[in-house]
Amino acid sequence: MKFKVIGPAPFPVDMFRYNRCWPFGMDDSITIEKTLNGEVDYPPGLIHLETDDDRVTEERWASFGWTVIL
Repeated sequence: MKFKVIGPAPFPVDMFRYNRCWPFGMDDSITIEKTLNGEVDYPPGLIHLETDDDRVTEERWASFGWTVIL
């Protein structure tokens, strides 16, 4: 399942574990890294992710200030 997220830096890396997801492409990985290094202002743009799960915990993303776009 592919989905997109947008929110303030830094990217909530715990969501990789929580939603069993990963960046969809190299550009997404670079954007995530830049949010962690403080190189991206809010908002960093859409980050595309992929998961092998059939659900995305929108409420959990929201707790970090991030919005899920399915």
